[in-house]
Amino acid sequence: MLFLNVPGFPVINKTANQVNDSVVLVKWTAPITGQCPVYAYSVYHKKVTSTEWKRANVTKDTTQYILSLICKKDYEIGVTAWSKNGETSLNDSRLWKITTGGGNSRS
Repeated sequence: MLFLNVPGFPVINKTANQVNDSVVLVKWTAPITGQCPVYAYSVYHKKVTSTEWKRANVTKDTTQYILSLICKKDYEIGVTAWSKNGETSLNDSRLWKITTGGGNSRS
């Protein structure tokens, strides 16, 4: 079995994150890259009751992303890193479970 060198996984900084009604600010710490520089990140989210992840891609120069979600729903959020050898596994990501607040709904 051949293992490609992919970067370590980003760690969501839960103490710095904010949930304001349906708007979620996701912040993470960049992985130690060593021989595999990160060139992008993917921020994933899904409703806890769903099996379908939605993805947003962001550049390597940022370690935060704003999600607009649906009010009063439970979500899981994860972040992966990309190198020239591929993407870190979402299964290795430290998922963040949140519940959005009330207010105006967003999709």
